[in-house]
Amino acid sequence: MPIATLRPENVGVLRYLGHGTNPASVSIHPPTPETDTWRLGAHPDVVEHLWTRLNAALPVDARFLVADTAALVDPRSGLILAVTLGTQYALRLGGAGLAAALAAGHETSHEFRTVDRTLDLAATFGEGWVFGRRDPREGEWLAETAAATNL
Repeated sequence: MPIATLRPENVGVLRYLGHGTNPASVSIHPPTPETDTWRLGAHPDVVEHLWTRLNAALPVDARFLVADTAALVDPRSGLILAVTLGTQYALRLGGAGLAAALAAGHETSHEFRTVDRTLDLAATFGEGWVFGRRDPREGEWLAETAAATNL
């Protein structure tokens, strides 16, 4: 999906998932039936949540691998909507969804204690990113973000 590497909004997340490589060279492709969810750098439950529950809320199948990381990428616009991060996942939200997520306590930074590292999503990925909390409204918020992107 070359369009995703051309979107300026994706540069931060592409650089992060690509471990600092040129964002334009990060591989983005749909999973195959043989894709092993145990080998995607995230807990399989987190991958399942993203690819099954949250993907079901979107009008099109958005399951992709971004630098071998499970993600949701709007195939029409190329906008990266969500990514898995070990035992966590991050969502790109806009407008009312972002405001609701922040009001509900979704964080924009997380300390990964096992590796003694903090990930500040705004500084690293860009504005509008929050860590997911398995809030039942997250799918609706992602769908609103995708719809606003495809106007």
